[in-house]
Amino acid sequence: MLTLHVVSHTHWDREWYLPFQQFRFRLVDLVEELLDILDTDPAYLHFTLDGQTVVLEDVLEVRPDLESALRRQVRDGRILIGPWFILPDEFLVSPEALVRNLLLGLRICRTWQATGPDGAEPSPGYLPDTFGHISQMPQLLRGFGIETAIFARGAGDSPVEFRWAAPDGSEILVSYLRDHYDNVALLPIDEAGAVRMLAQARDSLAAHAVTSHLLMMRGSDHMRPRPDLPRLLAAAGANLPDRVVHSSLPSYVAAVRAELGAEGLAQLPLRRGEMRDSSRSPILPGVLSARMWIKQRNHACQSLLERWAEPFGALLGLEVQGSSLHHHTRRAWRVLLENHPHDSICGCSVDQVHREMAVRFDWCEQIGDEVTCRALEGLASEVDGGDGPLPVVVVFNPASTARTDRVVARVVPSLDPREVVLLGPDGEPVPFRVMSQTVRSEMALTLDRATVQQMLAELEASGGVVWGEWQVCGLQAWAAEEVGQVTVAVTRASGPRGIGLPQGDVDRLRALLEDQAVTEYRVRAREDEGLEVAFVAREVPPLGYAVYRFAPAIDPPPVVELAPLSGSPDLAIENEWLRVQADPQTGLLTVTDKEAGWSVDGCNRFVDEGDRGDEYNSCAPEEGAVVDTPAQVPSIERQAGPLGQSLVIRLQYEVPRGLDPDWRSARSEERVALPITVRVTLTPGVRRVDFATTVENRASDHRLRVHFPFPSAVESASAEGHWDVTQWPLELPVDTARWAEQPAATRPQRGWTSLWDGTAGVTLANRGLPEVEVLRTASGAEIALTLLRCVGWLSRDDLPCRPRHAGPGLEVPEAQCLGRHTFHYALIPHRGDWRSAFALADAYQSDLRAASRPAGPGRLPPRLSFIRIEPDALRVSAVKLPEEGSGLILRLWNIEDHPVTGTVRLWRSFAQAVRTGMDEEVAAQAQELARDTDTVALTLRGREVVTLRLAF
Repeated sequence: MLTLHVVSHTHWDREWYLPFQQFRFRLVDLVEELLDILDTDPAYLHFTLDGQTVVLEDVLEVRPDLESALRRQVRDGRILIGPWFILPDEFLVSPEALVRNLLLGLRICRTWQATGPDGAEPSPGYLPDTFGHISQMPQLLRGFGIETAIFARGAGDSPVEFRWAAPDGSEILVSYLRDHYDNVALLPIDEAGAVRMLAQARDSLAAHAVTSHLLMMRGSDHMRPRPDLPRLLAAAGANLPDRVVHSSLPSYVAAVRAELGAEGLAQLPLRRGEMRDSSRSPILPGVLSARMWIKQRNHACQSLLERWAEPFGALLGLEVQGSSLHHHTRRAWRVLLENHPHDSICGCSVDQVHREMAVRFDWCEQIGDEVTCRALEGLASEVDGGDGPLPVVVVFNPASTARTDRVVARVVPSLDPREVVLLGPDGEPVPFRVMSQTVRSEMALTLDRATVQQMLAELEASGGVVWGEWQVCGLQAWAAEEVGQVTVAVTRASGPRGIGLPQGDVDRLRALLEDQAVTEYRVRAREDEGLEVAFVAREVPPLGYAVYRFAPAIDPPPVVELAPLSGSPDLAIENEWLRVQADPQTGLLTVTDKEAGWSVDGCNRFVDEGDRGDEYNSCAPEEGAVVDTPAQVPSIERQAGPLGQSLVIRLQYEVPRGLDPDWRSARSEERVALPITVRVTLTPGVRRVDFATTVENRASDHRLRVHFPFPSAVESASAEGHWDVTQWPLELPVDTARWAEQPAATRPQRGWTSLWDGTAGVTLANRGLPEVEVLRTASGAEIALTLLRCVGWLSRDDLPCRPRHAGPGLEVPEAQCLGRHTFHYALIPHRGDWRSAFALADAYQSDLRAASRPAGPGRLPPRLSFIRIEPDALRVSAVKLPEEGSGLILRLWNIEDHPVTGTVRLWRSFAQAVRTGMDEEVAAQAQELARDTDTVALTLRGREVVTLRLAF
């Protein structure tokens, strides 16, 4: 006998074709109705709130009076929640963002005392509508004690039950929603019709199931509960030869596992890697490039939190007791996670939704920047700054390996750059360039003697803070020309605390306060933004810092600027490693690896194509003109200075304004200008070509990509995935006429894509540009990196690549992405495969940062690596404070596909190092790795992710 598990649920898109606030009205209506049903009908057993917990908080912000009733139903297992905070897109958010998502979701589940029916696992890994699945999802779920995934898209013609293995070998059971998460959503109201639909759904699944348990999903997008469901299920149970139960996802999973047993589970088919098969359900690959600004801002926010605010805030918390920055960081993560639901981060919603996302990105950046500044300044104040009257600059590196790169530092208090030199950690002169020297604000006050005396007393008592928040870095006082008047100049630093005041200035003001002839004090208060300088910092220790010092100049130092050399007949730039030559007629670049002695021609070629698709899918018009050359000879300017060399290339393309106004299968005859400005930079000591490309988009319905050729034929390409390096063949599947969606040649990537012919290779790194394609060419292959994809519809139903709507057919004019956009990417030539470029590409994801402080002693040495991991195959994924309790969480992963043994060495001794899951919980049988030392030795399987909890 078969058992039909009918699961009542709603799939709740928090924002999509309506903004969040309007959808929330419907959510509150749904929950009010659900609570009424549960209170009045004991036969209505379960309802699933879509595997996410944010919906509870969304409801209670409006209806706090419902909390008691909601908590009761959640505790009783009738309303099912979690494990996620929100249902994310997996490919467009970082692996650490997925960890934070589950940490927050499961914490909320605990506070709600969520339970599963009959003691079943309360929160299987439910991912109903994610547009494909990352390869490491099994390892991620198991890191939280979750051993089952339930999802609809990406698995193609797989059976209902199968095993799924992550690259490290971690396995989970998958319950595959072959017929989607709404296979019995539209149950007829008459009993006979409901019986027929359940029988049809049963027959569709039974042929592909191993066990006798089948999942009937009664719900869909924003669908409300059916009060008549118990009656219909009773009729089905009486009229079908099957057992029909009002079930839940945990109960279904428990039944499947019980029937399979250990032996049956081991005999299920095993699948590995990503799930991106679109034969049965669309995976909507165009979301990788829809509204690219969202992907760029998300990358910036994730990098800010993961590489700066979290790790350095945690280190400050361990060095300086009482730091509370981690509370702000968690708030920033929560705000960012609210931008990670799949319809939000994918850019496939109405324009208003994405305007509101911009505000959340703003909030995240504001919090993250403030936390980072305070953390770096706090750590810098603990560093030994030596002796002398001038400030020092502490340069910080968040990467897992030592790094040489440019850094911009704000020096407070300001100084005259013509009178100083900058010295490196070993005393070597370091050229620097003045970026800015500004004063932000100024105000004038007239005060009496008593008020100024109080101000001075407050300054001395606080170490330089007055008026509650002013950190004073300069104080001058002198008698004015008018009898009885004194002018006092107070300068505020918007920088580190503890700068202190020159004692001579304090004594001078005190003497003037004692002069009874003075009756009026004019106070001029100004805020000094300081001096902003740029320089190349060399070999800054991994997850650490190095101190640079200013010293008085004996001779005036030369002014360092990027000098334009437009008249140079040789439009080339170079450093120790690389040479870049521009073609004056086309602006294309030849990049030469000076060490290996080989070159790549035709680099940085822009290709513009028509796109008649929607936010979900890119679709080229049948008669679309392709524009791949500028309309006129480019303007090229060469600039050079001790900080590096640059080419500034100004290109003017002319592209069709949009699609043909009469039909969408061709691009229009009318052309508009598409100006592109590219700054190509080589930095001394850096084996990487950096590109900053600005596009003024004036066209609609098109896709703009930048191409980098590779001179050899390759069969596959590699790209950074989520704690993984994915590899894929260049050929697409054949015989796809009956597929739900035609396979796309574009692929997801995180930080880079790489090609290698067995001898030499190139890696193209990027910042927040997740869509890439590798094309075959007559001479080899070519990486095509998507910069912009511009469309005007949320969904259409006339696309050859996807025959049906994927959402409402609404116009979304802001998805055309008109206006100015800047993109950052970098080319890394190398001898070996992607491993030769991994460290450079990973470090490229964020710039170095710096904090200044006055010279003076400190507890920490002038050069330090807080955390040093060897060998380079082991990479840091997270450094953070625990969600609960004290200590430090360190997560790392093995980039190799084979086991690697290594060590983790900290800057100070710890009491204990314990291996935990990603949930950070120390289980009774937790493996202790080290005690009362500063070093941990461990072995990681290929692509394994390990979380350590350190107690101090």
